[in-house]
Amino acid sequence: MRRFAISSSRAAALCAVLAASWVEAQGPDRRAQFGLVAAHAVEGALAGLFPGAALQWRDRVLLTRPDTPAEEIFLPGFLQRPISGGFLFATGLELEGPKKDAMKKVESLEVVPTGSAPTRLLLFRTNSSGDLLAERTGTLDTTAAVTQGLDLQILNTPANHTWPMLRIRYRSFHLHDTGSAAIEWTALVNGDSMSMVERVPTRVVVRPREGSPISEVLLPTRINPELIEIRGVTRGKTLRLPCATPCLVDAGAVLAESW
Repeated sequence: MRRFAISSSRAAALCAVLAASWVEAQGPDRRAQFGLVAAHAVEGALAGLFPGAALQWRDRVLLTRPDTPAEEIFLPGFLQRPISGGFLFATGLELEGPKKDAMKKVESLEVVPTGSAPTRLLLFRTNSSGDLLAERTGTLDTTAAVTQGLDLQILNTPANHTWPMLRIRYRSFHLHDTGSAAIEWTALVNGDSMSMVERVPTRVVVRPREGSPISEVLLPTRINPELIEIRGVTRGKTLRLPCATPCLVDAGAVLAESW
């Protein structure tokens, strides 16, 4: 029987190729890509919201719960900021299942109950290793049926036992007289109370049953302490609304205007 000898250098090269192939087949280490401290912090924060749940860090981040099919989670606007002794985290949280079901209904022009697919807000502090020390949770927009977080800013660095103000950009989805619509908002949220203290529209997109979508960029301007003006940048239409502090513009008022 003929034997084939492989040199040590060729054997090492072959092992390297096989190892690389195995890693490629397994996919990247999503948890390490996200950041081990950040991943540990998120796991700790979600454990309080979903007892008995765990995260699977694959090509998508999946939430697994007892007796419930695994579903993808989204963390829109995720931020990590160093503070004394550890980190401050801020993020939205959305679940794939409720969002997918609600969006199908909106696209089919079916009524979707308020709060069907909310964006949750999470604020949490950890030590330098990512161990959870304290957290605050809330719902971004309690008036909408479906929301989608876009981005988030931490506006101040608070003391150890207070929470920051947040500026959040997000979309809400609605039925409209002619079809469906999406409104893009800029909101300010008080992290201590998890309450929205300002919400103004910056864009509206109406999708009629027939024809092309109509999109308009909106420019909100305060006229006086009691009044706000919203102007469509492209077509120049204006809408004036009473809006004292806290100024929370109503989606119905935006959708009632023919932009």
